[in-house]
Amino acid sequence: MISNKLILPYVILLSALLSCLSSCSLTKGLPADERLYMGTDVHIKDKSKAASVPDFDFNMKKIPRPGTTTGLFNIFTGIYHALQTDRKSGFKHWIKTKVGRKPILYDAQYLRNTEARLQYYLNGKGFFSSDIGCESVEEDQIVRLTCTVDLGERYTIDSIVFPIDSTYAALRLDDRLQRAVIREGTYYDRERLDYERLRLATLAQDMGFADFGSENIFFYVDTALGSDQVHLYTQVVQPSDSTLHTRYILDSIHIYPNYTLGVDDSITGLDRVEIKPGLTVWESDHYINHELLDRLILSRPGAFYKGTAERRTVNRLLDLGLFRYINVKNHPVDTGGYGHITQDILLTPERLQNISGEVELNNRSGNFFGMGAN
Repeated sequence: MISNKLILPYVILLSALLSCLSSCSLTKGLPADERLYMGTDVHIKDKSKAASVPDFDFNMKKIPRPGTTTGLFNIFTGIYHALQTDRKSGFKHWIKTKVGRKPILYDAQYLRNTEARLQYYLNGKGFFSSDIGCESVEEDQIVRLTCTVDLGERYTIDSIVFPIDSTYAALRLDDRLQRAVIREGTYYDRERLDYERLRLATLAQDMGFADFGSENIFFYVDTALGSDQVHLYTQVVQPSDSTLHTRYILDSIHIYPNYTLGVDDSITGLDRVEIKPGLTVWESDHYINHELLDRLILSRPGAFYKGTAERRTVNRLLDLGLFRYINVKNHPVDTGGYGHITQDILLTPERLQNISGEVELNNRSGNFFGMGAN
C-alpha cells in the first residue's frame, strides 16, 4: 500500500495544475506548422429521406474521426501536457495517460477520408445519388471539419437475377427461400447483402460444401436503370483450384484431447481408442470420458459434412471449460467420385481456471480448412 507521505506530493502537484489549467491554451507549445483537430460536424439536408434507415443519425455521427477531448477548462489536455515523463509506468505516467488526453493533430487526409467514409456508408444504404462536401475551418491553429450531405433518393431493388450454377441449384431454394432476405421492391441495403452471403454459405456448408464461404457469393449492383432503382445480379464464385465446388462426405473424425498448440509431436506416439466406427480418440493421458465425447460431437462419419454441426460441436466442447484451445482441421482425401474429408479435432487442455470464449472461422489454407476457438 502506498503511504500518505508518498501520495501527498502528487496531490499538491495535481492541485496546482488544476488551479492553472483554465488559463492554459490548447495550442500552447504547438509548432507553427501543426494544427489541433477538434472534430467534425455533419449536417444532413432533407433528413426525412433517411427515415427508413434505423439509427441513421447515430451511425452518421460515428463515421468521422473523433476530435481532441479537452474536458472542462481544457483539464484533460492540460494534465497531459503538464506531466512530462519518459517512464512507461508509475503514478505520474498513470495520471498522464489515464486522466489526461493526448491532443489529436490535424492531417489534411482527415477531410478526404471523412468524405470517402460517409460516401461508403450512404452507398451501402442505397443513397447512390447523395452529394457530400466537407471543408475545414481553422482559427488560431485549431481546425474543425464541417460536412454537408445532400441525400437524394434512396434506391430500391427493381429486379434480382439468381445464379445458374450447380452449387446454387444444390441448395434447392424455392422462390420464397430465394427472396427470404433480399427481394424486389425493398430498399437496397449492403448489410442485407452481407447477411444473404452468410445465409447462403451456411446452407451450402450444411449440404456438404465444406470449403464454401461467404466470399464465394458475389453481388453485382447495376445502378444504370434510372428511376432510383437497381438491378441485382447474384453470382457464385468458384474456387481457384478446381472448376466447381465439391460436396464432401465426412469419412472419419480423429480427436486429440492432449494436443499442445503448435507442437506437432503432440499428435504422434499416442494410444488409439476407437469409440465407434469412424470416431477415434488419440491420447497420451486419459483426460476426458470417451462416452462424453461421443455425445458432444454432433458430426457423423459417413454423412455429408455439415458446418453447423461442426460449429455447435466446438461450442459444446468450449462449454466444458476443460480446454484452452480447440482447433478443427478438415483434410480432403482423394478417393474419386464425391469429395471425402477426414476431420481432426485438436484439444489443448486448460490448466488454469481462466476461461475466455472466442470463435474464429478459417478458410482453406494449404490442403485443410476448418475452425478454431479459445
